[in-house]
Amino acid sequence: MQALTAAHRQQFLDQGYLYVADVVPRADCERVIAAICEFTGADADDERTWSDYPGHGIVPLHHHQALWDVRQLPQMHELFALLLGTEKLWVTLDRVSFKAPAHARTTPFRMDAVHWDGDPRGSELGIQGLVYLTDNPPEQGAFGMVPALYQQLDTWLATERSATQLRRPDVSAYPLVPLGGAQGSMVLWHRRMPHTSLANNTTRPRYVQYVAMSPAGDDAARTQFAAFTRERRPPAWAVRQHVPGQLDPEPGPSLNLSGLGRKLSGLEPW
Repeated sequence: MQALTAAHRQQFLDQGYLYVADVVPRADCERVIAAICEFTGADADDERTWSDYPGHGIVPLHHHQALWDVRQLPQMHELFALLLGTEKLWVTLDRVSFKAPAHARTTPFRMDAVHWDGDPRGSELGIQGLVYLTDNPPEQGAFGMVPALYQQLDTWLATERSATQLRRPDVSAYPLVPLGGAQGSMVLWHRRMPHTSLANNTTRPRYVQYVAMSPAGDDAARTQFAAFTRERRPPAWAVRQHVPGQLDPEPGPSLNLSGLGRKLSGLEPW
């Protein structure tokens, strides 16, 4: 991974996103892909197994060892620590994605509206991110964003907006920018960045792991947070989404977490 500096943090704040190459080693990417294929029953080389997956390809897998191996990479923690200004972080128990090519779908692809995952009026720094597990050109269903609205957001918010607009803004007047990347690269975006996921118009599936971190909470919150990893349970927000195939708890052997991983999961205090 490239050496990151305070200038990269400022770039992230100014532009609303940051692309970082070579964050996750190839071997770790391949193990996550294998976990996705095992869970979904898909074969990366057999188009007949690329069934339509709902939710834009979201796969409800949270606690596979391969996912944790990516989350607890020291360079992953270093990246979020720089952007958030603290090393005392917890990692989200987020999921992975398998998006079949549009031509292989039995139903037409319907792009999710450009949206925010939280209230854009908030001033607290929040960071979301994804890892491209294979080389992902822009036409392969890459992350799509609207930087022009991000840069004008305070002006846009100065006009009273409905609850619908504060969730899914009308971005017809702004360019929608796709951002692909190489295997093992990471796209990080500010939670005030309007974004969506685009159609996969290539001949190969798109594989992604979502990873984010936030500052650690107090000891009571840590105890509650750690229970999800200890019990291999998906977070409550994921359960509420009712993604088909979600298991609660998820089966599997005990996780092998490093000292850093145990802190990121809340199992040990910072």
